[in-house]
Amino acid sequence: MRINKMIRSIRDLGVSIWVENGKIHYFKKDGKLEDDIKSVLVDNKTEIVKYFEEDGERFDSFPLTDIQMAYLLGRRGAFEYGDVASHLYMELDYPSLDCMKVQDIWNRLIAEHDMLRAVISENGTQKVLKNVEKYHIYISAESEEIRNKWANKYFKTEMWPMFDIGVTNSSEKYTLHLSFDFLIADWASIWTLLMEFETIYFGKKDANKKCTVTFRNYILNEIGMKNSRRYGEDKEYWEKRLDTIPEAPILPLQSNTIKTNRFVRFAKKLQVGEWEKIKEFSMRVGVTPTTTVLSIFALCIERWSSNKRFALNLTTLIRNDKYSNIYNTIGDFTSVNLLEFDLSKEVIFRDFIKTVNKQIFEDLDHNSYSGVEVIRDLRKKRRNPKLFYPIIFTSSIGLLELNDMVGKINDNGISQTPQAFLDCQVMDSSDGLYINWDVREGIFEKDVVQDIFYTFIKYLKAFSGTYDLWDKKVIIELPENQICRRKTVNNTFRKIEADTLQNLFVKSASNMPEKIAIVDEDGEYTYEELLWVANGIAKELKENGCKRGDLVGIKLDKGFFQIASVLGVLFTGAAFVPIDNEQPELRAKKIINTAKISFVISENENFLKGNEDCKVIRKNQIYMQKQCMEVVLDNVSDIAYIIFTSGSTGEPKGVVIEQQAVLNTIVDINDRLNVKDNDCVLALSQLHFDLSIYDIFGMLAVGASCIIQI
Repeated sequence: MRINKMIRSIRDLGVSIWVENGKIHYFKKDGKLEDDIKSVLVDNKTEIVKYFEEDGERFDSFPLTDIQMAYLLGRRGAFEYGDVASHLYMELDYPSLDCMKVQDIWNRLIAEHDMLRAVISENGTQKVLKNVEKYHIYISAESEEIRNKWANKYFKTEMWPMFDIGVTNSSEKYTLHLSFDFLIADWASIWTLLMEFETIYFGKKDANKKCTVTFRNYILNEIGMKNSRRYGEDKEYWEKRLDTIPEAPILPLQSNTIKTNRFVRFAKKLQVGEWEKIKEFSMRVGVTPTTTVLSIFALCIERWSSNKRFALNLTTLIRNDKYSNIYNTIGDFTSVNLLEFDLSKEVIFRDFIKTVNKQIFEDLDHNSYSGVEVIRDLRKKRRNPKLFYPIIFTSSIGLLELNDMVGKINDNGISQTPQAFLDCQVMDSSDGLYINWDVREGIFEKDVVQDIFYTFIKYLKAFSGTYDLWDKKVIIELPENQICRRKTVNNTFRKIEADTLQNLFVKSASNMPEKIAIVDEDGEYTYEELLWVANGIAKELKENGCKRGDLVGIKLDKGFFQIASVLGVLFTGAAFVPIDNEQPELRAKKIINTAKISFVISENENFLKGNEDCKVIRKNQIYMQKQCMEVVLDNVSDIAYIIFTSGSTGEPKGVVIEQQAVLNTIVDINDRLNVKDNDCVLALSQLHFDLSIYDIFGMLAVGASCIIQI
């Protein structure tokens, strides 16, 4: 057997293998190495050591990691909020720099670190080039010129290099400019390169021992571990949680989000005294400083989020420390974890951060199944290919020794990531805690992110001030300017005239029949078309005996016909009962029997076998009707719908919602979103049936267009 095939077969058994100082090292995540594998390693030691030391396949192609593949796909405009390179631009200021010396050192680093010579193919593989031409740094007198060119750089992945290095000289300082695609180096790797640069440039004592494991060998080892028992156990851990992992925070977005690929930065530094106090208090509670900062971030996000249970995308830069000096290997070792938060009730800060800390470490104990794989599973499970988690937290606290750095990072940096709306990055040094928020332009309502950012800084300082605060319930206060705005809105008295959902819609349809009402995956529909289909549904229901006060089940996927069905039911004076299409048939039957539902609008009737008392209205039975006689528009005191929950016993329990209650809710929504313009477009994504109805009818009531994202 050739040595390369032998090594591949060993990796396929979930065993990591590498060589250091002439000795074979191995590691198996899920237990002790079997005797037969040990025998193979012992019998072939000389050939295996020689193979690794001679870099037998060092320059052959190898697969991308899960996160690299996600970054590569995210560069494509076909993906929602894609068309963005995973990229970092940063600047460090120095008292003086010799440009030619800088260039020579970077060429030395390029020769020493494989991934600085890497290229990436569109087919999902990467390779290290054995030889590259001499790299010439960019020299300019104008920092602004370089910033404008590199801040949102988009490298061609199949061409070397996938980075830029430049130097500018002003009368006061020299600035080192760096532009890196995260596909070849993560945040920790870039700082490792900078520390190596300074070690050589300033003649510092080189304390960094080189890692003998290349990025390629590391990745091949990790891929092999997917065949291990540990990987299967970790996969099972996450699969059991797919039904309960919440969605991303729902923050106030612009009515018409603008899909740009530009990001802006908010930056602040927590002074060293304040940071030391947070570290001291964290140790007293028994949590990591990262957990404390992350928890404060989550609390601030929750204050602006309409959902109090949510998940944040936690970026981790942790590497397998079984490889000695692994942090000196350059590459994209990034992984992500969906971290859950439940802030539906008030929490004592100390208890909250201990819960968060426990969850982080429990998740990390099962991280061989990656966060990217978990998100893919969620998309399949929830039949939502557009599901993503755009609020990100990235910490390199405690990972990097930056205390002896001569260069000082300034505030002109920026990073960007596909499908990211907000990326909170924190990094510490002897100067304190550096905080950067990189925010995608055109997404959030004006001033929202700025308000959350400065609230975050305010509470970092507050929790560094006194430990007494850690033993109290957390109440995140809004900024003064937002409190004033809310008081103004809340103090504006206006009479809410009694009306019905269906009548509000009919008024809009009469005023603007040709305006787009609904946009779903099948196309666009005008107010007039929505009215006509609703009339057809009402006619079919009446002809089958439906009357005012009856209950009609609606078991349909989100979309135009679902909304038309709600209107059609309301036109008859009946109330509707939403039945989730993904619910088991047994539960759907229980809801129908419990509510004594006489009619169900659905695309199939198989789930009703044996229930002769319930009539199914099929989509293919409906025809547009320009007129519908005896439409009920004035039943303002009647029931609008009944929503069923599991109840404390697990049995379906109905909650009755009246027309007036829904009216009050949609008025509140329109006030909150400032919906006044008939050209307003609301994007509805990842919402449950009952929440969607509030929003959709709130928009239809004022003549807006509703985009329903499936």
